[in-house]
Amino acid sequence: MSHLSKKCLAFRFLWGCLVVMATIALPGRAWAQNELFVSNTGGNSVTVYSRTANGNIAPTRTLSGAATGLAHPTGIVADTVNSELVVGNNFGQSVTVFGVSASGNTAPTRTLSGTATGIAFPAGVAVDTANNELFVANNGGASVTVYARTANGNASPLRTLSGASTGLFAPAGIALDTVNNELFVANNGDGTIRVFGRTASGNTAPTRILNVPSSSPFQISGVFVDNVNNELFVTNNGTYSVSVFSRTASGSTAPLRTVSGAATGFDNPFSVVVDSVNNELLVVNTGQNTGVASVTVYPRSASGNLAPIRALAGAATNLSLPTYLAVTTGTAPPRPLPPTLTKAFGAGSVIVNTPTTLTLSLANPNPSATLTGIAFTDPFPSGLVVATPNGLTTTCGGAIITATAGSSAVSLSGETFVVGASCAFTVNVVPTAVGPYTNTTGAITSNESGAGATASASFIAVAATPPPSPMQPAPTLQGWALWLLGATLLVVGGGVVVCSLGHD
Repeated sequence: MSHLSKKCLAFRFLWGCLVVMATIALPGRAWAQNELFVSNTGGNSVTVYSRTANGNIAPTRTLSGAATGLAHPTGIVADTVNSELVVGNNFGQSVTVFGVSASGNTAPTRTLSGTATGIAFPAGVAVDTANNELFVANNGGASVTVYARTANGNASPLRTLSGASTGLFAPAGIALDTVNNELFVANNGDGTIRVFGRTASGNTAPTRILNVPSSSPFQISGVFVDNVNNELFVTNNGTYSVSVFSRTASGSTAPLRTVSGAATGFDNPFSVVVDSVNNELLVVNTGQNTGVASVTVYPRSASGNLAPIRALAGAATNLSLPTYLAVTTGTAPPRPLPPTLTKAFGAGSVIVNTPTTLTLSLANPNPSATLTGIAFTDPFPSGLVVATPNGLTTTCGGAIITATAGSSAVSLSGETFVVGASCAFTVNVVPTAVGPYTNTTGAITSNESGAGATASASFIAVAATPPPSPMQPAPTLQGWALWLLGATLLVVGGGVVVCSLGHD
């Protein structure tokens, strides 16, 4: 059992102290608007509220019950890109994954647990939707383990960050910065924030260490990176404060500002989230002193002894030893651009019933978004068909391409493009009638972007050139003389004409 877990057990009936990190959910196609998710270690539940909930308000839904597998839930991420809710279970030694709108006594869609996972009293969790990875801070294992985002069962980690050089000791909250490729760890055991490369593994030293002012061991709980404003937020449940630093702060750098004092309503603040869309700072308070758990909300730039602009608290909320929160904002960012599609025939003029090539090229134009489920259909105009054989060639390795000989359409589906990816395929087609042909595809689509543009190309089919006719001989001078000298016509009864031509 970890140092933190031992301490939490000792104070279990005095409102506990399990430490976690907090993150804002990354936006995506399965957008969950304006919701606040809170993990309750005391109630083995996740309660969900309107983002702007205030006062003694009941949750809009609650996830709890034996089937959920929730056991002292801690870290929580609302992954709206993949429409999933990811929860770390400190006592359950597991990470459970649900649909983002799950409620009631619902079983998880995946459970990561078992000796091979290396999970040991997990605290903070984080999901990297850009690189499809899941990060777990193991408070009892002095490590951070990283898995495929969809890992399930007794799966081994892709990599493990641990060892004396890391300095990890009862790690609690974690935050991912995929913009600058960094991992921030709230090192609860020594009161520091340790920063590593996102892909760090093994016994790797941190790239920098931030000493949080007035912190003692087992007081640093939540950490959050605000990339919009280039700031780092840290909760301190010893001094009942939230300190704000430059994102790149290290050593004993003083905070840019600190929120603390009686007016704040802080009561054992454990995790923090910044909603940069609505410019708000959200803090979870376990209520260790007053016995009243809460979520308090402030302007993002709050400083000093400032009262909250909202406070979610009271019996109706069903908050019970809340430790971690996630928020989804009401304004989704722009969707990724759809894939591009172009097409070309092998020639501008083709002899009827003679094959030519049709090439379709597609690409991902987005600088930072992966596109999945890419698909389109290309219906041919009347008289144009796929040749026999179809001569199909392709560089679209992940796609299903349909180009049946004799049919009047081709299609592609199931392609995935990472950033910068592209592919093309070529098929032989045959015009069966003379005339112009203009071929326009349907719109190309992807799961993330929706419908994109169509693509068009044209050619003309012409008849084969007939062989030249035999040449007739030109009249001779003698022939012309015959006509000029005249002819003697004799009509012999019965309409029989006898032509007698006279000449010397």
